[in-house]
Amino acid sequence: MSRNISAKASVTITAEETAERKTEQGKLIFTKYKGHDCALLIHNDRLRAATFFHGTEYISRDGDRGKTPAAIGSIYIGKIKNVVKNINACFVEIAGGEICFLPMKNASAPYLVNRVYDGRLLEGDELLVQVEREAQKTKQASATAHISLSNDYFVISIGEPRVEYSVNLDVKTKNKINFLFTEMAIFKSGCLIQDWGNLLNVQAFHDPQTGAEYMPKLPSTGCIIRTKAAEAADAGVLLQSFFALTAQYAELLRVALHRSSFSCVKKAPSVIENILGQLAGEEEYQEIVTDNEAVFAELQKIMKKRFTWKKEFPMKKSLSEEGQCKREQGLSNEEKISMEESISNMEIITATANNAERKEDVFNEDDIALKENPWRVRFYQDSLLPLSKLYSIESKMEMALERRVWLKSGGYLIIEPTEALTVIDVNSGKYEAKKNADETYLKINLEAAEEIMLQLRLRNLSGIIIVDFINMKAEDERRALLRRLRELADHHNKVTHYKVKTTIIDMTALGLVEITRKKINKPLAEQWADCHSKIKY
Repeated sequence: MSRNISAKASVTITAEETAERKTEQGKLIFTKYKGHDCALLIHNDRLRAATFFHGTEYISRDGDRGKTPAAIGSIYIGKIKNVVKNINACFVEIAGGEICFLPMKNASAPYLVNRVYDGRLLEGDELLVQVEREAQKTKQASATAHISLSNDYFVISIGEPRVEYSVNLDVKTKNKINFLFTEMAIFKSGCLIQDWGNLLNVQAFHDPQTGAEYMPKLPSTGCIIRTKAAEAADAGVLLQSFFALTAQYAELLRVALHRSSFSCVKKAPSVIENILGQLAGEEEYQEIVTDNEAVFAELQKIMKKRFTWKKEFPMKKSLSEEGQCKREQGLSNEEKISMEESISNMEIITATANNAERKEDVFNEDDIALKENPWRVRFYQDSLLPLSKLYSIESKMEMALERRVWLKSGGYLIIEPTEALTVIDVNSGKYEAKKNADETYLKINLEAAEEIMLQLRLRNLSGIIIVDFINMKAEDERRALLRRLRELADHHNKVTHYKVKTTIIDMTALGLVEITRKKINKPLAEQWADCHSKIKY
């Protein structure tokens, strides 16, 4: 008896799809891995970074407490529950009864809402705190009283009033920005002038009930100029960006005075927006691809908000004639116009299942912003060739979650996270060469050093990391390895947009290299374990 077996649909990769698979420019991909939402940064066909998420929220193992953990970046009115002098820290309660760890070094200039700060933090004090690290395993979330707000060009924060510049800005750019803001009476002697009249382009808030002018007390405030400030089209764009941010800052402080304890004054950025900053800097990827309609809709909102200048000032009162002249001092007509115009630099491409129809919404190619940030957001849909298959997502993720990592030379790494630290062991494996042993070990160690720096970021390993390289007897070879590690760490710190600093400490007498990496988010393996256990919030 013969059976009728229907022919399987053949999959032919078109020339367009072949071109799309190329990742030399870098692609940020939002898709699913074994049924779970994930975001992946792929560059030169290598998986560089990854994270898991669920809808608009992060995965968490807090199901046992039945509470929603605080997201990184959220700002709350916290209440100090306990001050522990022997560890120079205190514990602060925020929304949902969650307790956060607050080191005193991160509360040198707190913004208290229940009393005037007199240099002491006491039990029962209410203050603004910002979550800077989520809860991990048995450790509580960490918070800081040095509240910060940021946009593409600036960071405004409570703390030291000094002005700092990104290390990636050259001297010429720093001098140009410093001259502009000094002329505008915003900077003085390397510090931010501590006066609302200089920091805002409006004179005062107005009480919604009485109409009386009111400004919150200005705490010690500092400013950081970010790398992207060098790409600003003109002085007008920089000034508009600065005043928009300081207006948000002033409104945040004003609102905090009228809220009760444990209130959330400012929510963290959406999970998708957070991922955009977490996985890569703008220079690392040129295109964002997703097969998730909800993510695509969120990306559209974020891009339009991020790349379109909007009036976000919380008050409508205009400047006095004297103040207006002060703000316009030194600006050309073109710069004044640029402060009023809306600019955008997003290209949305929607691909249908057969790639036959394509709708494009491309802004003017002469637009300055489009030249500065040529990103594209693509919605991918193909029933015969899913996005995960097009970029071999499953095989890449399996390698990222394996404890063994093979090197091209035949050597391999063993990565073992523990409760206290992460241990990485370097082995020669299958490597064979006619050279002497010292040259062999140095070659494998140098190759392992590059792979280790990639794995730290990919797996989001943090805290204390100990690397057991193959032992080398020659002191100059040991120094060469340390020097190369520090070069790789410096490069890593520059391209990692999400402030996860990696520091090479030293090599011990036993040949173990000590590395530290700032803890912010959970390691990739722990995120996957949370997904696998199906505990979400």
